[in-house]
Amino acid sequence: MRCCDSIKLPTTNSIGRNYGTNTRDFDSGVEGMKYIRDEKYLSRLENLYANGKIDHHPSIVTYNKSMQEVGGKFNYSNDAVQRIERIFRRVENSPHVRPDTKSYTIVISALARSKLKDAATKAENYFAEMILRHKEGDWFINPDEKVYTAVIRAWAKCRQKGAAQRAETMLKLLESSYTEGSMDIELDSLAYNVVIEAWSTSNEDNAPYRALSILRRMDEVHATGFYAVKPNIYSYLGVINAFARSKDEEKAQHAKNVLHELIGKYENGDRSLKPKFLAFNGVIQACASTYDRTGSRGREVHAVRIALEVFDALCKASYAYPDFTTYLLMMKVCAKIPDQEHRHRTVENIFHLCCKDGLLGDQVIEIMKDAVRSDFFHLLIKQDATFPSSWTSNLRRT
Repeated sequence: MRCCDSIKLPTTNSIGRNYGTNTRDFDSGVEGMKYIRDEKYLSRLENLYANGKIDHHPSIVTYNKSMQEVGGKFNYSNDAVQRIERIFRRVENSPHVRPDTKSYTIVISALARSKLKDAATKAENYFAEMILRHKEGDWFINPDEKVYTAVIRAWAKCRQKGAAQRAETMLKLLESSYTEGSMDIELDSLAYNVVIEAWSTSNEDNAPYRALSILRRMDEVHATGFYAVKPNIYSYLGVINAFARSKDEEKAQHAKNVLHELIGKYENGDRSLKPKFLAFNGVIQACASTYDRTGSRGREVHAVRIALEVFDALCKASYAYPDFTTYLLMMKVCAKIPDQEHRHRTVENIFHLCCKDGLLGDQVIEIMKDAVRSDFFHLLIKQDATFPSSWTSNLRRT
């Protein structure tokens, strides 16, 4: 006997009345809700309706709940997303119900968080369907900022060439829709931050400058009275990381400038922009990965100065502190110091601070070993002796 035959199926009216409550609060619908994620359950309801049981045809509420149950809270596996799409197509093919804004939001959001290769293209196609249906007079469908942001997120995860530009184009469409008077749209910082993320993780040559332009755009929009579009710490982190990951020869200086802007705003009273150690690490990473293609090493020396300045500021800050990655990156920076005496002295200072903070890990030791002479290395770590436990005491916390 099939599971759906062994229970008394609730009417969709009972499901609809209780929609939005906790699953445990379902009364006559409680048994049916156990199987609502099963497409066979939907088929049985549809068949009952076709045979004259008019109270049993799934409503759009039932279909939407079914898609949500398939996805669960974090289940965006390829199989789950494909099942959600199948349920959505059942709605589209039904002569009795039609998708609403929530239906599209569920399927687009699932695609945005999935690992399907064509997820971004599919998400934008669903979005295009929404726009077309709305223009044709279907007032049950009107994209809100959540839908736009979901499509933007899908492109941000795509990693294909041109994906970041697609994400930015979608952001411009969001702004245009708001400007044109859409009552369902509210601008906030999330969509802008996802576009910054899209540029930050792309390999486009102009990626960091596009990310920086989005940050500047947020400042402009915020200044006109849209307080929800105010840049937050993640806006700045995204731009700093965009420079750190780029091949731009001046990335260390640009990343430092963004960090100083962040610190300046915080110290001038904007307590919501408390700099995280990740922002300092991002600048140091930009310095560590700076290479002078001319062979003069001038840019690398300048990057070393920036890294030492930023590291010193982090050590003195009352709102952030170095972590294991900070010291790992600083050892990489030290390897760029051309003067051996200066390099050894700097490595020694950073080594002692690392030990004092209890963050001396194997990776830090390996990079330090490559940065200094062998005899100086052995003098520092006293290889024949056991490390004091205090040198590594905070590694588990990072």
